[in-house]
Amino acid sequence: MSPAKYPPPEQIPSAERQRRLYVEAVKEIEHLRKMVASENIVAKEYKHDRDGLKGELKSAKRSIITLSRRQKAADESKKAAAWSGGATICVTILYQLWHTIGFPFARNGADKKWMEFWSHEAVYGVIVWLMTVMFAEVYKATNGNK
Repeated sequence: MSPAKYPPPEQIPSAERQRRLYVEAVKEIEHLRKMVASENIVAKEYKHDRDGLKGELKSAKRSIITLSRRQKAADESKKAAAWSGGATICVTILYQLWHTIGFPFARNGADKKWMEFWSHEAVYGVIVWLMTVMFAEVYKATNGNK
């Protein structure tokens, strides 16, 4: 709607021309309203798509975080199992060594009570636990508490 196309009413010489310009202006306004309505519909669709994509992105980020947390937990579990297994192997080797050279406080079969003590499963379990704790401390010291 340029000012040249629609001059002020006092500058229009005839009533017929004023009426024609008025009808043209009404048609142009209706056309523009339809265009705005169409653009609003498209904008709403884009907004709907955008909101949907935002939801998908948020869900994907949560999945990535969950997967990375699960992966980290699995990695830490594998490391813990390796260190615990290492501790158990060390204790087993220690027991084999003691079978060969004699258990502490029970050298050369002098005291059978000490031999029974060292052979008990609970004592073995405590030694394995202590060795595992020691290995865990070594692991923490070497990996900087990551």
